[in-house]
Amino acid sequence: MRKQTASKKKKQKAMPLLKRKSSTNSKSISKPFTLKKSKLTKSNPAPESNFETDWDRSDESDASFTTYSNNTYTQEPEDKDPIENKSWISRLFYNWSIRLKLVFIISIIIILSISSIIYIATFFFKNDNELRIKEKNLEITELIAAKTRSDISNLIRSAKLAAISLSQGSAINLADKSEITELNDISSEEGFIAIYIYVMENGQATLNQKSYNPIFLTEKNWDKSVLDKNVKSDLKTFSSSYKGKTVVLNSSINKEPLIAVSYPYKMEDRSGFIVALAKMDGILNSFKSSGITDNFMLTQDGTVLAHSKKEEVYNKTSFKELPIYEKIQASPINNGQVKYENANKEIFLASFKKLGLGNLTVVTSVPEEKAMEEVNNIQRRNFYLMIIILNVSILIVFIYSKNLTKPILSLVEASKKIERGEFQLDIKETSGDEIGVLTRSFVHMGKGLSERDKIKDAFGKFVSPELAEKALHGSMRLGGERKECTIFFSDIRNFTGMSETMQPEDVVEFLNLYMTEMVSCVNQKGGIVDKFIGDSIMAVWGAISSTDNDTESAIETALLMRKSLVVFNKSRGTVKKPFIRIGIGINTGDVIAGQIGSEERLEFTVIGDAVNLASRVEGLNKEFGTDILITESAYSKVANKYNVKKMKAIHVKGKKKPQVIYAVLGRLNDSQAPKSIQELRAIIFQESKSSSGARA
Repeated sequence: MRKQTASKKKKQKAMPLLKRKSSTNSKSISKPFTLKKSKLTKSNPAPESNFETDWDRSDESDASFTTYSNNTYTQEPEDKDPIENKSWISRLFYNWSIRLKLVFIISIIIILSISSIIYIATFFFKNDNELRIKEKNLEITELIAAKTRSDISNLIRSAKLAAISLSQGSAINLADKSEITELNDISSEEGFIAIYIYVMENGQATLNQKSYNPIFLTEKNWDKSVLDKNVKSDLKTFSSSYKGKTVVLNSSINKEPLIAVSYPYKMEDRSGFIVALAKMDGILNSFKSSGITDNFMLTQDGTVLAHSKKEEVYNKTSFKELPIYEKIQASPINNGQVKYENANKEIFLASFKKLGLGNLTVVTSVPEEKAMEEVNNIQRRNFYLMIIILNVSILIVFIYSKNLTKPILSLVEASKKIERGEFQLDIKETSGDEIGVLTRSFVHMGKGLSERDKIKDAFGKFVSPELAEKALHGSMRLGGERKECTIFFSDIRNFTGMSETMQPEDVVEFLNLYMTEMVSCVNQKGGIVDKFIGDSIMAVWGAISSTDNDTESAIETALLMRKSLVVFNKSRGTVKKPFIRIGIGINTGDVIAGQIGSEERLEFTVIGDAVNLASRVEGLNKEFGTDILITESAYSKVANKYNVKKMKAIHVKGKKKPQVIYAVLGRLNDSQAPKSIQELRAIIFQESKSSSGARA
């Protein structure tokens, strides 16, 4: 529909900004108005409702009473909010019912008392249990350490005897004559797999003699090279034995637990060291676990040598990254107790004992969760018992408080109904005491508020929330003030033609859907809808409160409308639901913002040349084939923020000088915005880019 002239627009009645709310909703306006004293005179007496008090709700959170007497009234001073200066805890308890307070207090007493008992008992029980576990772990560690030290010492002594026997048995270098069976057989040495004798020459370890257990090799179907390669890989570590140090390593091969021991050895005029490979079956028997305890032994580099879980031995698991290894290395004594956490965040209680042989350490550990399982079970059962006691107590208090609080709760429900705007109360007196008097007052008050709510609803149909707030505080006066505002006009293209093909009911339904979408865009960007003029929308930024980006907010609203319209049009394209195209005009300038009218009838709006220019600019969209046009004054506020296309200067009615107009394509940083007028037209006319290019 073609836009009416600016002068006609001013005469049109603005549509209400607030939807009508039912009488049951007392919050349609944020603060109810106060009846004027002049309205209650002898010629116009107060309603004969027989109630002695009435509400003066000039402030939503406060209540003051107005007393009627002899057809006149006096207003008592308003009380301050009783919880205004209270702490958040006080405010929380202030609004609780008596029943809830009783239940809460009893519950807190029971919870605190029983929880304290449970906590103290569990704390000492847990500490005692932990101490006993550590002592038991230390005892087990001492026993395993003594047994393991004896086993390894015996192994070393046996290896020395075997090495002496090999050295004295023949002067032939067995490393070069390994094919001679009788000189290369240690099958008589129980538990040994192989023995290597190295001599040091020029700081380098050279193999002098070696001997194998052929029975073991045959059983495992192993080649001698497997053992040789295994020893050679750790030769650098074994070489430290040349200086008098005993080295013990985990040399397990193919899931066969093997122990390698190296120690210094003198042979005639040469010095060297012996490396002995042996089975670990006897040692591992000492580390078997029958309960929740894990027993293991670590080498000097943190590798597992023996473990109650054999897979840890096969895999040569390293505990070097665990805190327990660091604590063992840092401990100045040869035994101790530690608590540590593994990679899976499991906490263990452990005791350790250093063997004093090959830097080996025996550790006994217990998962804290399993060790304290019974403690936790006792604690859990105590809490269950506490819950049972608490529920029984709550039930008793609830039954007792029901008779005490039932009349009060009825009044609470009545007050909630009044808060929701339901003023017809059905509560009845249950006693003649103070609560009964209060009940009667509530019923009479509801009748008076019902009448007042009708007036309030009528007032709320003609103002926006912001203006209503100002009006209710008495800050709106006849007249206005000069302000710099951004004025926004939008209009549907060819609305008259569309209306001719639609039924009136369809037109109303369409406008409601369209206005809902567009007004939502205005509200999102902080604008105020000034009025609806047929299918047109007039909105303002900066009329009530101004910001530094009013113009930018108006343009963002226009861009948001463009996107919303694309979605809105997806379900349209028929005769009854035609595609919608709109034009938007934006101008920034000085206007007079304020109340226009008389003392009896006021309307808040903005007037001035800037408003007229915004309306004219909106109409130019049809001539330019665009959807968003802004004036030069608006563009100066948002320069370098938007991608715009300068249109040709045009003479606007009412303006002597030609006006420079800009078409807004989108934000500079928006990659999805159209890059040219042609792309813009393809969007707003629902055409392809190719057709829009031909159109241009």
